[in-house]
Amino acid sequence: MGEEHERMNEVWIAAAGVRFLFTACRKRANFAFGGERCWPRRVLVLRLSLIRIGLVAVLAALGAPSAMAQTRPGFWEISIEAAASTGLDSPVAGIILGNAFALAQGSDPNGARPVLTRMHMRPVYIALNKCNLFKSVCDTPDLEPDNTKFDPGLKDYIGSLVALQDSYYDRWQNPHPDDKKELLEALRYAAQHLAEFEVALRRKIASEDAIRLANALAYRGRVFRDLGNKMHAIGDFQEALKLISALRAEIVADREFATGDPLINMGVLEVSTRREDVNEGIYVSADEQPLPWRLMKAANDVAIEAIKKGDSSEAEKYIQIMLAAEAADDSDNRLMNRTWTCQESLAIDHLWRAVLNETRMSYEQRFKQDSPDNAVKYFKKADFEYKEALEISLFSHGSASDDFKAMVEDYLDFLKEAGHEEDVERFEATIKAMGDADIGTGGPEEWQNVLNCPQVSR
Repeated sequence: MGEEHERMNEVWIAAAGVRFLFTACRKRANFAFGGERCWPRRVLVLRLSLIRIGLVAVLAALGAPSAMAQTRPGFWEISIEAAASTGLDSPVAGIILGNAFALAQGSDPNGARPVLTRMHMRPVYIALNKCNLFKSVCDTPDLEPDNTKFDPGLKDYIGSLVALQDSYYDRWQNPHPDDKKELLEALRYAAQHLAEFEVALRRKIASEDAIRLANALAYRGRVFRDLGNKMHAIGDFQEALKLISALRAEIVADREFATGDPLINMGVLEVSTRREDVNEGIYVSADEQPLPWRLMKAANDVAIEAIKKGDSSEAEKYIQIMLAAEAADDSDNRLMNRTWTCQESLAIDHLWRAVLNETRMSYEQRFKQDSPDNAVKYFKKADFEYKEALEISLFSHGSASDDFKAMVEDYLDFLKEAGHEEDVERFEATIKAMGDADIGTGGPEEWQNVLNCPQVSR
């Protein structure tokens, strides 16, 4: 009776899901319901039509997986793609993933596909409150597919993996008000392990695409950062940055040889994003600009902890990692300062340079007390970078913006930590005199070093 109940339940869900999808398809050929997009904004633009998704659900419910596995090689990848397009809370996703699991067991029983499918099924079935019917899925212990069994056919799966892990990561980081702890844990587990699987897959069967491997490493680093594993995150960020820097150097060398123009060498380069899109822009990867900042933040956290513990060698090690990240970021910084001096992203760039010099100041104060001149030198450098960041943020967003206010707090903390109480009072008076404005302006005269961001006219 239990199995029959499960099967009947799937049939009814499939029928309802297909009816809903076909109705929507008739009413909205552009996949929109009531003026709102039906697919999550961050999900890849997938190739499957609504009709194909409906057919997958019907075949799954009626017990056709084995026949489909024999007649359609690669149908597992198509099923996972369909599930990725439906969303975590869709009942159709559960049906499609159940079908995909049957396909995987039939065609690849000892391979990676069954394990990967169960990884996707777990958060979906928990979100749908179907664990009472599918305890074997929801109670699954830790799953680890054998990387040696990754075959070239899984290349077609990587795009869906990216879409699904993005979906799980976003929901884990931004849970719905009624999300249960059990679901969030399943999402965390899926986000972490799918990030690991993507890196392993790309290393094994798609190593020729260095940029997308770098993107996968950067993404995995973010996941481990959010899990509190700073060391793992730093390692991933470093490897990703090394790959991206190597590709940039290669492209720059090719363009220098072709044009002889040093400015073009730092100009428009292809962008390869996590969404598998290719556009034109300044960066070789969508992760290139924020990656040095993420590396600096993770390394800075470790360096600060080491300084507090009195471990000078550990602190120095991670300060050097921050300096390497700054050097990797330097070409972008120089390009932007030559072409768009007050561009808003440079506020973050200058902020992290300020943090680096603040940490170096703290290091000198703790371990080199017999050489106070160095601490003063790094205070001046940090103070300069903070003011650059403040001016650009004020120019870009206005004094009422959260970004600007956060930088104000950071700068105040820096001045207090350095013992510059008079500067604190003077700075607080300057901020108070500004009031709150939504329109960006040039900074006060005392902030304007070399930028002199002009008054914004809107």
